Amino acid sequence: MSPLRRLFSYTFRFKFSFFVSIIGFLMFAAADIAAVEWIRRIIEFINSDKTDFSIYLVLALIFIALGRGIGFFIGNYFMSRVGFGIVHDLRSELFAKLINLPKMYFDQNQSGQLINRITFTTTQVSGAASNAIKTFVREGFLLIGLMIYMLSLNWKLTLLLRRLPIDWIDDLYAFT
Repeated sequence: MSPLRRLFSYTFRFKFSFFVSIIGFLMFAAADIAAVEWIRRIIEFINSDKTDFSIYLVLALIFIALGRGIGFFIGNYFMSRVGFGIVHDLRSELFAKLINLPKMYFDQNQSGQLINRITFTTTQVSGAASNAIKTFVREGFLLIGLMIYMLSLNWKLTLLLRRLPIDWIDDLYAFT
């Protein structure tokens, strides 16, 4: 079994916390996209001849900040619960294997190295896994949401901008 698949098997043992964290990160990404729309409306207001500032823009900013903060908290809190659950499971499995090892193994290895594997290494592995998943989910939702937002504003320009980096990479390799 590949290490990544094994790591995901530990993650999916905590399905409820994992999916609640995804909902939190989705809320965070939606608030970021709403902030982009809010900035567009503020710029539109500045460039117009209107003198009355809409209370809705002020309230929208408050709700955007609240949504972003709550989404960030929910996503990180429940993802850290997943991370701590993975640490617990890894330590339990490692301890169960250590108990069944022969006495010769403990004579050949230093006790500090064994304790390090139980405490530090399991924490590092689960922290790396939960941070990678957290970044992938949060930034993935933001990327997809911003692409949908850009398509709703001007689909032709979005498709053109989507194609330009590919052309630049082709041109770069054509000259080398």
